[in-house]
Amino acid sequence: MSTRGLNFLHRWMAKHLPSHASNDPALATALSDRLISDAERAGFSPWEVQEEVDSVFAVILAAMANTEGGHAD
Repeated sequence: MSTRGLNFLHRWMAKHLPSHASNDPALATALSDRLISDAERAGFSPWEVQEEVDSVFAVILAAMANTEGGHAD
């Protein structure tokens, strides 16, 4: 993953993941789709965000399960 793509992924998740822990696959799917759409609107190609992760869905689902709330500065 490019540094730019990784930074986008981290900032996006900090702003959009629920503030409570969840293991809801439907929510993770919706958030994964939204992340890719938002990345494209921000000028990223999908591969730039996904190239080093096996699955954006899996990354989001794992982050949701381990979230403690809060937003990036």
